[in-house]
Amino acid sequence: MGNSSIYQYNPWEYTPRGDKGELLYLSVAVTTTCNFRCSFCSKAGQDTLHLDSNLLYSALQEAIEMGLKKVEFTGGEPLLYPGILDLIEELSGKGITTLLVTNGSTLSQSTAERLARAEAMVAVSLSTLNEEKFDALTGTKSQFPRVLNAVHLLRKAGFGNKQVPLLSVQSVASRETVDEIPALQKWAETRGCLFILNRPIPVGAMGMSSLISPEVLKELLGPQARVPFSLDSPCNRLSVGCYIGSDAIIRPCPCIDIHAGSLYEETLTSIWENSPAMIENRDIHARLQGSCRLCEENTRCYGCRGVAYAVFGDITAPDPGCFRFKNDWKFRGYSS
Repeated sequence: MGNSSIYQYNPWEYTPRGDKGELLYLSVAVTTTCNFRCSFCSKAGQDTLHLDSNLLYSALQEAIEMGLKKVEFTGGEPLLYPGILDLIEELSGKGITTLLVTNGSTLSQSTAERLARAEAMVAVSLSTLNEEKFDALTGTKSQFPRVLNAVHLLRKAGFGNKQVPLLSVQSVASRETVDEIPALQKWAETRGCLFILNRPIPVGAMGMSSLISPEVLKELLGPQARVPFSLDSPCNRLSVGCYIGSDAIIRPCPCIDIHAGSLYEETLTSIWENSPAMIENRDIHARLQGSCRLCEENTRCYGCRGVAYAVFGDITAPDPGCFRFKNDWKFRGYSS
């Protein structure tokens, strides 16, 4: 599923590779603070806190020295993190591509314009066009018009799906919202937005019952899809980067709770270069099991490691949500 764009890949999932061992990408949850209470939130139950700004700046400087090309800021709601716009502008000035995932409800015209000047990539999260359902899913009232207006403000500031700065609408394809995906895609495209379909991962408040079947995923992605991600663009986060939580703990990705180290105790450089979790994940393709190991696409795609880990407790297990998944002997106890 996707539309015409200057990007031949999904920049929220894929980063062009450099030399082996380079740290090219960081996903950073700058805060768990959020003005929404989404029923599917992956951070549900976590303490409310901001990532220490001194640790963040130090880690980013280290990452730049190690080859950093791209930083994705998430939350919570990252626009509630003090100084986030200043940070995005500073990174832009150093030639670092920045991505921001936001619910859009607090976005103003001046914020949109600052993000545009910094050539940030912005993703507005939206999984339904039904206001009553939106309120139920997000635990809010009167925020739905603000989210729709955020898309308008970003377009007015110069964002689009075929130029820099890039704007996308991101939707979670859970069982609760899957019927609305075609309408959301059409809505996004008619407003000049890239449409990104995010796969639900059963962590936090998202349960197994919310996962869609591989067959439905394939139908949503379309006949051209060879891997289980939007724009036929695989995720390679583990190979080229890592995740910094608002608790300053380094993990492989936002949905894999494997601790590689803490910025309170070690430098990012030390964790990236010495942590077994980081070293092994950079070579995750060679460690895959089951149908992911045998898949004809496995030279470029390793499936969703988050789903595999959530379902099987094994980061190398096959991705049971992929339409290429096969229930081999080791995982025959699983049924989709």
